[in-house]
Amino acid sequence: MVDSLEKTLFELIHLGLAGGKVKPGQVAPELWLPLFAFSRSHCVHTIVYDAIDGVPGGPDQDLMLVWEKEVKSMADFYKRVKAVAEVQTKAWENHSIRAVQLKGLTFAQLYPNPERRIQGDIDWWFPEEEGFERALEVARNNDVKIVFDSDGDLHYMLGGVCVEHHRKGFRYEGEMGVLVHVQEHILKHAMIFGVGMRQICDYALVRKAYIGKIDRGEYAAALEECGLSKWNALLDSAVIKMGILPEAFSKEELSAKDKSKCDYLIELILKDGNFGRERRGARKWMSFLKRMPFFMTIAPKPMRRRLSALVKGRAGRLF
Repeated sequence: MVDSLEKTLFELIHLGLAGGKVKPGQVAPELWLPLFAFSRSHCVHTIVYDAIDGVPGGPDQDLMLVWEKEVKSMADFYKRVKAVAEVQTKAWENHSIRAVQLKGLTFAQLYPNPERRIQGDIDWWFPEEEGFERALEVARNNDVKIVFDSDGDLHYMLGGVCVEHHRKGFRYEGEMGVLVHVQEHILKHAMIFGVGMRQICDYALVRKAYIGKIDRGEYAAALEECGLSKWNALLDSAVIKMGILPEAFSKEELSAKDKSKCDYLIELILKDGNFGRERRGARKWMSFLKRMPFFMTIAPKPMRRRLSALVKGRAGRLF
């Protein structure tokens, strides 16, 4: 069951994403401090801030100062990430390397205020293997410490920002490729590390922007091919039930979705926080084992792929 704090969080996230403002007195005074902490654990406190800024009856002055400081810090980091990405974009162009930027800054452009989408890594996908290798050489020439991951990808720090190079990216072209990719990304993290409201906001905004631009029959076929059909239905139902950007769905979808089966997924999301930030080490793997039966039912094909990748990754560390 969703409690008053969680319900308030959903309402303020929706307002922040839709450009609205909370009504004076809409939030109980005793909820402001836990609301700040809870939204921060999901990396959406910047979005909530836009819904409450300038509204009478909000957080007390001390809390609001802390909140404003956090928002400014995240905006500054957004600018840093953007600056590093722009430098790298020019580098790829100068070396005739085809690179596609995933998630992060790309999704941020769909937000009313891009600076409110809290940034993490810069993710580059290199569709050609030759491009991946040449980009590696460019990175080496920047004298960065490169770490090779067990799945064949790599990452390094550049200008205070973590940069990742990926061999795998979109399965499909255009908007449909983005829609499928964001769902695969959320599913991957929900299975193991955890997924929070920031990722739900990303999905809602991507769906709102792109769902009307694709062929729905081809989209359904793509989801079936990737083993994501049940997961897509469950994720949509959860987003609808939380009330996050209902305008991302048609009236028929809003009324037809079976929202009775998504409570467990919502519970996982709320408990996890951003990428399961409170779970580390043994706790992370115990959580994975506990939720495995659920995801084997909802997304057996992706779960088997994930298990195979984990086994290969662990074996690669041993030999």
